[in-house]
Amino acid sequence: METNSNCHVRRCSCPDGWFGVTCREESTVCTTGKHDCAKGSECAVHQNGTYFCLCPFGKRGKYCEDGNMDNICDMNGITAFF
Repeated sequence: METNSNCHVRRCSCPDGWFGVTCREESTVCTTGKHDCAKGSECAVHQNGTYFCLCPFGKRGKYCEDGNMDNICDMNGITAFF
C-alpha cells in the first residue's frame, strides 16, 4: 500500500492519517487517543471506520461511563452493581 511517505535512513515522515516505522499503519480515532472511551476501557474500530468502546468488568454504556466498581455487592453468590 503506497502512503507517499518520505523515508530516510531508519526514519519516515508519514503523511496525515498514517503512522508506524514505514507509514503502513492507518491512524484511527483509537490510535490518536481522540475518543470518548472512559479510562480503563479499550477503544476498537469497526470496518467502516467508526469506533466503539470495550468496557471492563463492572462498566457499561456507550463509552463505558456507567457503573462503579466500588459499588459491587455479593448477595449469596450473585454479584450485583449499584
